[in-house]
Amino acid sequence: MENETKKIGGWKTKFKLIILLLIILFGLYIYFWYQGVQKLNDEAQTRIDISNEYSIIKSEISAECERCQQILTKSEGNFEDFAYCKKYINWNDSLSS
Repeated sequence: MENETKKIGGWKTKFKLIILLLIILFGLYIYFWYQGVQKLNDEAQTRIDISNEYSIIKSEISAECERCQQILTKSEGNFEDFAYCKKYINWNDSLSS
């Protein structure tokens, strides 16, 4: 009779295996979730870096446009500067439109 109560595939053993399997599956889910989050963080950082570069370029364009406007209003500099600044301002205006 005692042999019947101690079966190898008893419900306690099955329950422990199911719990172990659930823990492993949960661990795998957390691992792959974290990998996805890490990928999104890397992509966001890349986009932030690109936007910072865009801001720097935009400020440089504004500074050059102001310099050209000063050259055109004061009428100083040579003809090449004048022609360059006129084209530069037209180009900058076309970007704004």
